[in-house]
Order: sequence, then C-alpha cells, then structure tokens
Amino acid sequence: MEKEEMPESNLNGNETIPKSEEETGGEEAVTPKRRQSRKNTKEPSRKKLKVEEPQISEYEKLILKNIEERKKLLEQFNIKQAKENLKALSPAVLKPKPSPSHTRGFRIKRERSPVPVGPPRRSSRLIERETGMTPVKVEGEDYSEGVAGDLVFTKLKKEEMVDETKTHSLGDVYAGKGDEELTVFLAKLKSNLGDIGSGKGMGSLPLKDFQKKISNFNISDEHVVKITKDRIYSMAVHPSVLRRLVIAGDRKGYVGLWSVDESDDLHNGCRVFYPHRDPINCVSFDKFNHSKFYTTSYDGLFKRADLETGLFEVMYSLSGSKSQRSWTSFHAQKDEHIFYVGRGDGRVAVVDTRQNPDGNTVVGKCYDISVKTVDIHPKMDHIITTSSRTGVVGIFDIRKFSGNKAASLSTFSHKKVCHSAFFSPLSGDYVLSSSADDTIQIHDVSKLDKPASVLSLKHNNFTGRWITPFRPIWHPQREDVFVSGSMRGFTGNRVIEAFSVDGSVLHTFQGDNLTTILPVTAFHPTLEFLVGGSSSGKAYLLEEPK
Repeated sequence: MEKEEMPESNLNGNETIPKSEEETGGEEAVTPKRRQSRKNTKEPSRKKLKVEEPQISEYEKLILKNIEERKKLLEQFNIKQAKENLKALSPAVLKPKPSPSHTRGFRIKRERSPVPVGPPRRSSRLIERETGMTPVKVEGEDYSEGVAGDLVFTKLKKEEMVDETKTHSLGDVYAGKGDEELTVFLAKLKSNLGDIGSGKGMGSLPLKDFQKKISNFNISDEHVVKITKDRIYSMAVHPSVLRRLVIAGDRKGYVGLWSVDESDDLHNGCRVFYPHRDPINCVSFDKFNHSKFYTTSYDGLFKRADLETGLFEVMYSLSGSKSQRSWTSFHAQKDEHIFYVGRGDGRVAVVDTRQNPDGNTVVGKCYDISVKTVDIHPKMDHIITTSSRTGVVGIFDIRKFSGNKAASLSTFSHKKVCHSAFFSPLSGDYVLSSSADDTIQIHDVSKLDKPASVLSLKHNNFTGRWITPFRPIWHPQREDVFVSGSMRGFTGNRVIEAFSVDGSVLHTFQGDNLTTILPVTAFHPTLEFLVGGSSSGKAYLLEEPK
C-alpha cells in the first residue's frame, strides 16, 4: 500500500496549495499575502534636474537690443527686397569698371618670346664637380640666350642697340610701333605750338582771389594718364595757349609727351621716346623756339629734340670722360644758344649749342661734388644759383669763371643734401630751396653778397628711395606763392600743398583721383592748370571744372 504524500508546509505553518504549470503559467507560485505586499510597496521617486538659465549681462542685453533695432530699421527700408532686385540685374551691370588710370595713356602690347626647345642649361661649376671635367664653349654655339621657366632672357648685341651719343630721328627712339601714326601725331602737335599768348593769367590776381581760384581745382578721370614707363624725375608745361602739352622724363631714360586735349587719340594723346639710358633729371621747352625741347640725363648727355625736323641731337656730352663723376644733372637756358649745364663733379659748364658737343667749353668748379640744380637770375642772365649734394646753395657770376674755377658771390647752407634752389620768377630777389633736412627755405638775395633768411618752413621731405625728392617751385607769374609735393595723407588719399611766402598753407589740392604722392609739379605760365608726376609714370592735371 502506497504511502500518501503529505503536503509541505511553509515556515508559518500554513499549507501551500500546489498549482499546476498551466495554472501558474510556468511562473513561481506567489501567495496572496505577497501579492498584497507588492501593491503596498511604493517605487522610489526620481528627482528632476533643474536647468538654470544663463545670466545675461547688461552689456549683452544692450547688444541684443541694438540687433533688434537694426533688424526693424532694415525691414522699414525694405533692404531685403532691394537686394533681391539687385540680384535680378545682369552680371554686366554689376561688374565694376576698371580705374581710368589703369587704362589711359601710352601702352605697348608685349609679345612673349618663343621658348627655345632643347636640353636644360646646367651650371658649369656643378658639371665640373660631378665629372671632374671643365666644360668648354664650342665655337659658333649661341650662348646669348638662357631659359628660366617660360621666360627667355636675351643679351642684346652692342651693335644692335641705338647709340644714344649720336643724332637720331624721333622714330628711331620711339617706344611704340608704327612710324605712320607717329608722323600724324607730330604733324598735329606742332601746328598750334607757336601762339604762347600774353598776360599773366592768375599772376595778376590778388592773393585772396588766387587762393579762391585754386581751391576749385580738381582732377577728372580723363586727366590721369600713363605718360612714361617708370618713375617721373622731371616735368615741364609748354607755354602755348592753344594746345596744352606736357613733357616728362623718367628714371630709365624715357621721355613722354602728353597732348592733353587729344583724349580720343590711340594712346590718349601720349607718345614715349627712349633717348637716354639713365634718369632724366631736367626737361624744358625752348624759350625762343617753341617746337624744341631739351633733356639732361645722368648718362652724361644734354640733348635737344626738334618737333619740326623730327631729330634728337646731342648738344653736350660727358659720355667719353674718364672721370668717376661724369654725369650731367641739370640745365638752364640763357638765350637762344647758351645753356648752363650742371655736372656730377661739382662743375657748371657754359654750353653753346652751335659748337661740337665734345668741344671745349667754359667750366667753373662750384663744389667738390655734384651740382643738383642750376637756375638763372630773371634780370641778370650772368648770375646763377646752384644747389649741391653737400647742402650748400651758392650764387655765382658766370663772367668770373676762369681756369675751371668759380668764386661764389655768397652762399648759405642746409644741414643735408639740397635738392633744389630757384630764383623767384619776376625780380629774382628771393631763392626758394628744399633739403633732406626736412626744411623749405626762402632767402632774400636782393643783395647778392648778403643773403638773409626770410623763411625756414618745417616740411617732411623724407621721400625714401622709391619716390623722387621734392623740388618746390614758384608760380611762374608770382613771387608770393610756391607749390610742393607732400607726404601728408595716406595711401589712396594724397595731397599737393600751396604755400604763401610766410609759410602758411594757402590750399591743399586733393580729390578722389589724387591717390598717390606727386613729388614733381609744374604750372602753365598763363593758363589756369597744374600738373604733377608720380613714381608710377602717371601724370595728373588739376584744373577748375568746366
């Protein structure tokens, strides 16, 4: 007889009621008491993290306020709609126009030389190091060309270069292409050069009226042109009242002519020639024959160009001199044939243009080293004033030149090199000088042997190596006004200054197109305009708007 299994009891003595797997669903049996205890059990509460808002400073609140105000202002003027309308325009309208100064003036289309095909050149030193053999040049082989990237450097043979010491036609030294168009241009140019008019122009105005007149001067777009290839060293204006003609000499020996009113011309009225090989420090038109002009260069040559005959001729030459300071620096015209030419050895030569350029001339030694400028007294053509590299300004009598010696009537000095010294244009009673010591001075020389200082004006003349030194000039018909280039302003906004003889600034020339320093300036003798030259070879014309 099988024993009956007894149900197990739990720890509390209560019987456990067995359940089948179907009833329990395969789960562990749970007593009613445990179920009740689960219902009464509360889940632990989860604390929510509070995110603190960042504190905004008063300054940041002010910025946000300004931003909101600007947004409202833009919405008020419908700026967004205007931008959409602008985008709808064609790209051609939106494309900015090039600056007139970049497109006007004398331009030459440069053609790239073809690159020769062949093995790359190698250094003879490296070949010798690698092989132990010295390369030998083969007879008949051309060693004049070398290749560097895609550029070809060619050494010009001496016989192919124009000999600047000889007479040449303007066509021979013309920097452009086409003799026919040059001939047509010169024919137009010389037709109206004879009439120089009369009167004093602005020279007859009282100083206040003159000041009011020049205060209206401005530079128009069409009056900024490229007149020379490089930095302008010298300028002059033709005295004709029928044709406005400007001449300029640059650092590399180029001479530029600008017929101002030929704006529709091929090169906007500009033609460039190459008569010298070194800086042209002085240019001037002939006072007695207005179809001629003169140039003096550091290459030791003083030349004359004749627009009637179309020739460039050498009037005086130091190119064959054995002296280490054999250059010419400046010239001044006494009469139809006589010129005074400054030299690099401190001497002044009396040059007669009717004589042989290499012939004997009267020479007077004024200084130990270079003469910078030469100017002639307007009433006594035997009296000259010169500036020097030593800073000394001297007054000399040409009649006392003898045996290469020149005794000065009087002198006065700057602390550094003196770049210029010019007599006042009407009476010659004053000398205007400028120096690297940052001063512009005026001396009373009415008594030639006793100069007296009238003005010493502090002026920034430190132009550096890339800008031509300032050479202040008198107005051609006044002795109470002079003009100078200026270092004032900043890039894109430069000025020219006009002063009275007491040192006060009469006017500061400026304008949208005056974007660079103009160290070289020149007035027309009677017409109401002023020109200036820059270090990039550009000429600027200032006049009263019409």
